[in-house]
Amino acid sequence: MLEQKFSTFTVRPALPEDLTGIVSVHHESAKIYENLHSKEVWNATFSKEILKQLWQKTFDEQQQNPLLMSFVAEENQTKKIIGVARCMVITDEKAKDFFTKIIENSDRTQQNDFTVPAVFGEFDKLYVHPNSKKMGVGSALLRTMRKFLQLKRVNQAIIVTLNGNKNAEQFYQSFGAVSVGSFQQVSTAIAGCTDSGSSEVSKFNLWCVENLSTMGKNPPHICIGKQEMPLHLKHHLDRQRTEIK
Repeated sequence: MLEQKFSTFTVRPALPEDLTGIVSVHHESAKIYENLHSKEVWNATFSKEILKQLWQKTFDEQQQNPLLMSFVAEENQTKKIIGVARCMVITDEKAKDFFTKIIENSDRTQQNDFTVPAVFGEFDKLYVHPNSKKMGVGSALLRTMRKFLQLKRVNQAIIVTLNGNKNAEQFYQSFGAVSVGSFQQVSTAIAGCTDSGSSEVSKFNLWCVENLSTMGKNPPHICIGKQEMPLHLKHHLDRQRTEIK
């Protein structure tokens, strides 16, 4: 049920033997963060050695925790890993308090009425290899994570993005995610590399999806002058113009 085959790739649960491919995708995708971190912190966070430890720990934890799941997108012909994602169900009271305080301390004008529930999901990681962008890989991985959370009877989720990562923000917004707050943390602590000798404070943005059942069903809009046009309609018109030419 959690495996979906598309014309050029397949999304399925990740396996330990996917580790090398997962690390490669994560490392290459994370290069977009290089201008958002110092070189020392980026290396301490996204080096292949660190990422190998991170994903090996994920596989170890998944054996004990049915509320944690990772997925890969694999090319149908080459069997090469081109995308990876991880999500989880959060039941920890401390985590709920952490995210609740972020929302309470943020600019109220940027919030909706989202309240962190006792049990909720998190779209924790989503990376697509740079050479496989614009193929629908990210969307397929996100929808598969949604299905996993729904099978666990979860209908609300949060997402954390690094401030300045506009591509990620626009991607999640296109699926209905709403910004509800921001916070700061020391990057090396997140990476588990506090002994690296270098640290910096980074800003993160918190997003919520209030209803996973309707996530992505309302197409995003683009503004044309004072009017708005659904994005799917714009794509249709663009194709027509191309055919006419």
